[in-house]
Amino acid sequence: MKKFYCIRNKDSADEYIAALVGAGYEVIPTMDLADFMLIDCEHAGRKRAGIFEFANKKPVFIYPHTPYSYWLWDGVYQAASVACNFVVGEGAIQAMKAYGYPYRAEAVGWTGCDTRPFVPRTGTRLLFAPPHLLGNSKYAMHKDVFPIIQQTAKFIADNHREFESILVSHSWQGVEASGVEILSNIKNVKFQSFNAYKTEAPRKHALSQIAQADLVISANTLAYLAIAQGVPTIMFGNDLLGTYRVRNYDRYRDIYEYPLNLEYMGIEAVLNARHKLGYNMERWKELNIGKPFDAEKFISVVKEYV
Repeated sequence: MKKFYCIRNKDSADEYIAALVGAGYEVIPTMDLADFMLIDCEHAGRKRAGIFEFANKKPVFIYPHTPYSYWLWDGVYQAASVACNFVVGEGAIQAMKAYGYPYRAEAVGWTGCDTRPFVPRTGTRLLFAPPHLLGNSKYAMHKDVFPIIQQTAKFIADNHREFESILVSHSWQGVEASGVEILSNIKNVKFQSFNAYKTEAPRKHALSQIAQADLVISANTLAYLAIAQGVPTIMFGNDLLGTYRVRNYDRYRDIYEYPLNLEYMGIEAVLNARHKLGYNMERWKELNIGKPFDAEKFISVVKEYV
């Protein structure tokens, strides 16, 4: 029986591990005796050196760190010589080709929840979920992201009467660190703290919140989960990737950027987003979420190398 070692990013690897175990492979706790490795990215520090050394001898496969993290190899991480980099949708494949990713990449579909068609809503229950803070109590791309979260919180505060209820899902470090303290004294606002590093199943936690919402204003994985579930969703900070360390953003920004960005919307447009999924959003969903996870395709690729 072939053995593999997995570097887990929360619960993002669950479907990939289950597929491998179901195909007769054994997951082991260290890389020393592994025949191949499953990772979410090349990482930093001592792990990085070990991954590169392993990749020179045995197959390494990458599963998505997040549904949208296909830009990591556009100047952020040096690409290791992996057997295959698995991504969610065909949009990721197009983007990686556009910026010149040097190794094999295959789209194997969406994990994390079932995918559903868009369902119009008449209710006004709002879920506002900023990205989680890092361990240093800062956001990734902090200088760019933090003021946008504050602006988003102010927009919601200014228009809070338009919503039956507002659930704010913020990081465990608190409302001030999360940039949402302006919402603290509004009657129809409830807060729920969340520690992404200690919650065993963060996607399940996010889905429980999404299920109670008529409209989601978010970014990152929770927004993708909401869109996959067919819940009306608006993103914020959706065009910030171009300010980060990526080198060729203009080559794939039309794929990456979600069409509804709160910074360019008024309250009427926000409320109207509950009623219809426009063509641009349908195209975005097809490229970035696409089809359900294809475990057979994933395993067939692994078998080419193991």
